[in-house]
Amino acid sequence: MSAITIENTDDGNLLFVFGDLPHFDQAEYEQALAEAHALGMADAADALAESADRLEDAERRSRSDSRGSSILRGAVADLTAFELHSILDDDDE
Repeated sequence: MSAITIENTDDGNLLFVFGDLPHFDQAEYEQALAEAHALGMADAADALAESADRLEDAERRSRSDSRGSSILRGAVADLTAFELHSILDDDDE
C-alpha cells in the first residue's frame, strides 16, 4: 500500500507526497518518447512501402491488360482483313 503524506509548505500550499511512486526522470521520458516516435515512423514507412508495392502491382497489371488488349485488337484487325480479303477473292472468281 502506498504511503501518502500531506505537507504544508512555507508559502501555505499543501504538498501531497506519494512515497511509493518512482521519481519522474525527464531523460527517461524523452528517451521513451523518441523511441515511440521512431516506432511510429517505422510503422508509417512500412505502410508507405506496402502502398507503393500495391500501386506498382496495379500499374504492372494495367500495362499487361493494355498489352493484351492491343494484341486482341490486332488479332481482330488481322482476322477482319483476312475475311475481307477472302470475300474479295471469292468475288473475283
